[in-house]
Amino acid sequence: MNMTEVADRLQAAVEAGHVLGLSLAVVQNGAIVFNHGYGRTAADETGSPVTPDTLFAYGSIGKTICATLVLRLVEHGLLDLDRPLASYLPRLAFSDETAGKRLTLRHVLSHTTGLPAAGREYGPQGPGLLQQVIEDEIPHYPFLAEPGVLHFYSNTAFCLAGYAAEVVAGAPYDQLVREWVFEPLDMAGVTFAPPGANTGRLALPHEATNEALRPITRLPANDAGHPSSFAYGTARDLAHLALVHLEQGHFQGRPFLAPRLLAEMHRQQASRHIAGVAHPLAYLSSGYGLGLMTGYYHGQRVLRHGGMTLSYNCFFELLPDERAGFVLLTNASEEDPLMELVAFLYDQLLGRPHRGPVPVPALEPYTDGEETARWPLYEGAYLNVEWGAMVEVRRSGAELLLDREGEELALTAIAPGRYVAALPSGSRLPVAFLDNGVTPAGHMVLAGEPYQRFEKAALSVEPAGLAAFAGSYRDPYNTNAAEMLHLEIVDGRLCLREGDGEALACEPLGGLAYRCELGFFELRNAADDTGPLLVWGRATRYRRVS
Repeated sequence: MNMTEVADRLQAAVEAGHVLGLSLAVVQNGAIVFNHGYGRTAADETGSPVTPDTLFAYGSIGKTICATLVLRLVEHGLLDLDRPLASYLPRLAFSDETAGKRLTLRHVLSHTTGLPAAGREYGPQGPGLLQQVIEDEIPHYPFLAEPGVLHFYSNTAFCLAGYAAEVVAGAPYDQLVREWVFEPLDMAGVTFAPPGANTGRLALPHEATNEALRPITRLPANDAGHPSSFAYGTARDLAHLALVHLEQGHFQGRPFLAPRLLAEMHRQQASRHIAGVAHPLAYLSSGYGLGLMTGYYHGQRVLRHGGMTLSYNCFFELLPDERAGFVLLTNASEEDPLMELVAFLYDQLLGRPHRGPVPVPALEPYTDGEETARWPLYEGAYLNVEWGAMVEVRRSGAELLLDREGEELALTAIAPGRYVAALPSGSRLPVAFLDNGVTPAGHMVLAGEPYQRFEKAALSVEPAGLAAFAGSYRDPYNTNAAEMLHLEIVDGRLCLREGDGEALACEPLGGLAYRCELGFFELRNAADDTGPLLVWGRATRYRRVS
């Protein structure tokens, strides 16, 4: 790696305004070989130069930290990856008892529980909240798929791993991760307590205004979400964790985690079904291990995890076969130039010329009569319950078509059940159908995101009857008032407004299910007669407060 060229590239990115502040630590052959900060902690007069000691919010890189803790507890006989989770958490109920009994830590750490996505950037603070939130929320989550079938990234479901660690070790998660991970790895700068916004040690997140970037001083905090996120620390701290994953489980010559368990973390446990995509950086995250994404970059094996919260965008990137990697932390940036910088750093580590993202050649079409015969199993509508996106698959003559919000795309088979759609931009959209060859596919994966088969039904309530559900709704575990939801009836149509935002017309999907630009939700009457509920993404329950 040419350190002078790297330093010049980072400085140029800051000077061009592509990145406000960044910190980079590079690891090679068992040592940190580069650790510097660039830019500023804030865009206004409160900002100071970023240094190697500047703290950033790690975001979801906290999942790699949690998985490392769990694997250490496995090594010491306190947990088992394949033992039913219910045996550790007998008080925890599941919406489907049979599926719940099959659930294991392997499913949790690979995001294959089948439970829906949920999470909060701002939550209550205090002791015992991880247990409280898990035991209050998880029993209401339906299984969108059988455990082990579908990769469905979920912050709250991942926190089951932290809760299991608490139960078997008899101590709070924060204490456990400090004793089992942070202290042995000399990660002294890491904290779950949001640092003071004006300490000078913290790189602040920002929001874009018409004039300029404006610092956000209310930092993400949610005590129940610590196993999935909410750690603050330096690039150097994460570089110490990187050393463990690059040096066969050793840190500074001392054993930290058994190589066989490290190999389980590194092994792909679930595919994201992105074969055929054109952009080379997409393959960095083609699968998921245990608390780590798995993939490739120009034929080299990659282990990684990203972390995004507010305007923070952080990268934990490893090339295990090269014993090399880097940690890149940013507090505000432009997406395309930042990803170009990530590719540049990978090329530097591999000693290859950096020419920008060269599209991956298209795969040869897969032609097989048996595959065409399965098209009736693929046809139908599919819904992403997290984002509310809906697509329809149908056959038209000799073609299988994907209708994406009115955009009709022809699907080309590249393997059994695997397709791509060519986009006008020149990129390719990967599509995978998960079926048994006999019954209609229950799920499809579009661009790495899971979709469920969805059948529209008749309305349960006429528009006039929806007035009974009008009002303001609040997630009781979300402390951010700006994320309250308001249901209104406008000209006979149901509309949803978040905080002080605009009212968005909702499309009825049958029953009491709706979607709008914000996502998918259902209306229900609470079983305990406490009033109406608005259930977001089949997971988070918002209660009416006015």
